[in-house]
Amino acid sequence: MVEPDRARHGRGPNGGRGDFCREACDLVVSARPGQDDGINLTEVAAALAVLAGIAAADAACCHRLGVRSRGQDHARAIELVKQVVPHGDDLARGLDRLLDLKGNAHNGIPGVSEGDARRAVEWARRAIDHTRAELRS
Repeated sequence: MVEPDRARHGRGPNGGRGDFCREACDLVVSARPGQDDGINLTEVAAALAVLAGIAAADAACCHRLGVRSRGQDHARAIELVKQVVPHGDDLARGLDRLLDLKGNAHNGIPGVSEGDARRAVEWARRAIDHTRAELRS
């Protein structure tokens, strides 16, 4: 079990729960892999899905644990997310997959396929669904 390190984990207003969840929902709703008027939106959709998954994980952690992960230590963040009961393991798996895409998606490096982007959007949607369930409990 990862003990929350107050220096490495931040708190948001009211634990940040509502803000992070709303942000996650807005980002995923806008993510559409593919082409639009000749513009390749695949990397954009993948990047938005990554941000949405991170925001959903933050919201779930704020709600259940009172802290969220901060910084670049993704392994520590994933271990923290696993502590969110009852959906932590699935949420952490999705976050791990999204973080694997983060570098390419955010840096505009070609290599995020449309299939990867669609899967990323689905992982983010699942993370949001789990977080909504957390916030209702």
